[in-house]
Amino acid sequence: MPIVHEGLRDIYVTETNICGIFSSSIPVKLVYRDQDITTLGDISYEKIAYLLIYGVFPDEDEYALFLNTLVTSRKKFPREIIGILEKINNKNKEIDSISLVRKGICLLSAWDHESNEKGTTSLTKKGIKLLAQLPLLTGIVYRIKTNKKPYFVSGGDSDKFPTAALINSMFQVDNLNKEKTTEALNASLWLHAEHGLNNSTFTLRNIISTGSDIYSAIIGALGSLKGPLHGGASVEVITLLRDLEEKNIILKEKIKEYIQNAYFDEGKKVSGFGHAVYKNGDPRAKILRKLVLNTIESSNATREIKRLFLIAENLEKIMLKIKPNKPLYPNVDYWASLLYYSIGIPAEMNVSMFATARVAGWVAHAKEQSENNVLYRPRALYKSVFEMNLGLSFPAFSESLINISPEISLLGEQKPAFLSKFNKPR
Repeated sequence: MPIVHEGLRDIYVTETNICGIFSSSIPVKLVYRDQDITTLGDISYEKIAYLLIYGVFPDEDEYALFLNTLVTSRKKFPREIIGILEKINNKNKEIDSISLVRKGICLLSAWDHESNEKGTTSLTKKGIKLLAQLPLLTGIVYRIKTNKKPYFVSGGDSDKFPTAALINSMFQVDNLNKEKTTEALNASLWLHAEHGLNNSTFTLRNIISTGSDIYSAIIGALGSLKGPLHGGASVEVITLLRDLEEKNIILKEKIKEYIQNAYFDEGKKVSGFGHAVYKNGDPRAKILRKLVLNTIESSNATREIKRLFLIAENLEKIMLKIKPNKPLYPNVDYWASLLYYSIGIPAEMNVSMFATARVAGWVAHAKEQSENNVLYRPRALYKSVFEMNLGLSFPAFSESLINISPEISLLGEQKPAFLSKFNKPR
């Protein structure tokens, strides 16, 4: 009898050198192309993107050419798309930001006269163009949603961290140390850039395996990322922290009581804690916590932000002990949500920010899948009507036992009268 692995847990469907997650090691490790993320320091997101896509760090000339490609692609962003997105938003004010970003990718595909061009080289070229344009698109969507004109704002081309500087320019956060926030954004980008065969990346590789184009694959990945069990979790994290702050629930005892009553007693999960792969903590979360603290200490942080940090610290300590023999560690969403909020990026942009970073890993995986393509085609274990509807157990069917006559059962015998209802059209 085949074994069903619900959710494809612990199933290996391909080999990769893009990213390695060593969840059982102590401490746990996350590596990009054999590079431990804890050793990367203040490296730029663009160098990490190059590493993920091409497998090596760029030399000086290669990096200059890569940056120039990104800048050129951003300058070529079709301005007509901005007007279309504005009309969509005006027609439906309730549309969320990530859905508007997704529509922007659809439009970029429509503007690309070579969008259906085949081959790994073409796919990679288009992927790098999306790597350049998605941060700009995210900023445009933010400015449309908040009615901040002009919608198109350039910047960051000559900065040490160009993509992070561009995002800073698009969001135009006041009363903060711009250098420090750019550094924090840059680190957050490369920490989110890649994470193995997560749901959205698997979705992307699945689509690429059909021979489809990278626009379609990234649109599919965005749909996956939007879900609250994936990238959407960070929105729920900051919502919880703000709820605790507004109710003045700051002390550990009060937070514990609230979490127990509002979540565990109701059978709910607390977003931002636990992970499908990591059981001993997420190495990205520790780095992001430091980034949040550095941002707060180096800027004119509000009283609310400082209180939120204290609440987040206390909640993290509580979750490590609230379940006997099962500590719940914070994941990447936990501290990332507070980092974005402390910088001034609204919670509804969190998923779009996640996508802006993850596109580097998506392009790398699309390239790798295209180079050694095999169509993904898993199977589902069929259960008969007897098992599903009547709770009866029958031997596994073989093709020789199946008879398609409506008056004959699948076992080749006269069908009992009480099963006749299953023949009727529904």
